[in-house]
Amino acid sequence: MSGKICSTKSPLSDNLLQDKLTSLFDVYAINADRLSRLASSQKNESINSVIARKAPKKHAFGGYRSLNYRVSAAVSQINNGGKYTTEVLQRRNVTIGSNTAKYVCHIDRKRKLDAARETTIPLKRKAL
Repeated sequence: MSGKICSTKSPLSDNLLQDKLTSLFDVYAINADRLSRLASSQKNESINSVIARKAPKKHAFGGYRSLNYRVSAAVSQINNGGKYTTEVLQRRNVTIGSNTAKYVCHIDRKRKLDAARETTIPLKRKAL
């Protein structure tokens, strides 16, 4: 990799930052052939959509710890479904109300039904 990170008017002046960025991108450059074979970006688009709902761009969360919590919530939602909210509340010793439990069951049921529906042949044909 060349010493130049990108084609800007002035090179990156912070040598420590440049070294860290170079080592970070070297990992991707080494695995470029494996990464280029990825067929779909649908999962990326899906998680980006969830993160955008949890941390909309119109609000500035960049310098705050709440962004970490919001992104973590999005990842938990993708990995665990709606039940992540009850799990977090239980770990924090917060009593879960009946409305919260019903809502989580509803969201998880809807998620499963949507996933099953999206794998049907008629829906796939409609997408074409």
